[in-house]
Amino acid sequence: MSMACPAKRAVDKDLSKSQDCPVAKPSGTVVEPLEGFSIRAVARMAAIEPDTLRMWERRYGFPKPRRTAGGARVYSPDDVDVLRLIARAQKEGFRAGEVVGRTRAELVSLLEAAGAALRENVAGPPAPPRAQDDLVERLLHALGRSEASTVRKELRKAALHMGPKVFVTDLAAPLLARLGELWEAKVLDIHHEHLMTKLLSTQLRILLAASEDLGADRTVLLAAPSSEQHELGLEMIAVYLAFHQVEPRFLGVDSPAAQIVEAARSLRVDAVGMTISEAVDMPRVKAEVERVARGLGADRPLWLGGAGARRLDLRGPNIRCVDSWAELDRVIRDLRDGDRPPARSASRSI
Repeated sequence: MSMACPAKRAVDKDLSKSQDCPVAKPSGTVVEPLEGFSIRAVARMAAIEPDTLRMWERRYGFPKPRRTAGGARVYSPDDVDVLRLIARAQKEGFRAGEVVGRTRAELVSLLEAAGAALRENVAGPPAPPRAQDDLVERLLHALGRSEASTVRKELRKAALHMGPKVFVTDLAAPLLARLGELWEAKVLDIHHEHLMTKLLSTQLRILLAASEDLGADRTVLLAAPSSEQHELGLEMIAVYLAFHQVEPRFLGVDSPAAQIVEAARSLRVDAVGMTISEAVDMPRVKAEVERVARGLGADRPLWLGGAGARRLDLRGPNIRCVDSWAELDRVIRDLRDGDRPPARSASRSI
């Protein structure tokens, strides 16, 4: 499977290379024109909007285009190659925070794992990528018009058609990712985000209630550290776990380390899952998570996810990095089998 970007090709109006004139450095040497692609050309080749490329550059530090003397961005063929892989990963349900900034090899590995997980999915057929994209856009269009009843109806229909697991991976995750991008670009306002959060949370809780009768032979405590107020990620994970006959127990958001450890012991859970957003005080949260890991002991796994978990760079005998739905499937299987494999770095997480 070749994913290489065609590096040099005939140049047309849209896929033009930078044509800035040479300029003199202070030393008197001449700067040659930069070779590469303009942001407009890259947007078309990778199917990613220019505003999104600029936002990723600010937020994640990737891509890192060179600049012409006039300040225009110039992207390399390697940039285009990686951006195309990122676009593919987003169609598989990954969020920008999970994939932007990863290497080409890491993205290829993620996509291969996601493809294998998809083939194993017995929850029902996923929507074709184009149909999934259309549904996300329809929901966001209705959201922009504050049509709560339309959004509620579409979410309910999608849940019935997809089943709980595919609803979470193929609709809820990409929907939230796209919502975040539109909010960042100031296309949607905070009240739109709150409305979608409320409607999606309601549907997730309906799915969770419907899964309670499936039975469970393992239990996972779900929590977020103190000052963390985003609960929707925990609800998505809860639905996913319940589908796999793992009972989710909510401690919820804004949970101090001592309370998480005490709840894990009192409830005799088999593992603890924590979500970390990007909008937290990372040094403080890192210290909290380390206290949780120590308090749980080496035999009780601590799963770390969320867009901010990649920045913690934590390692430990019981810490597991859950950076994709395929990885979540693996840790669930390990939990069922009683397997406690060596922990990986938590630098990249869901």
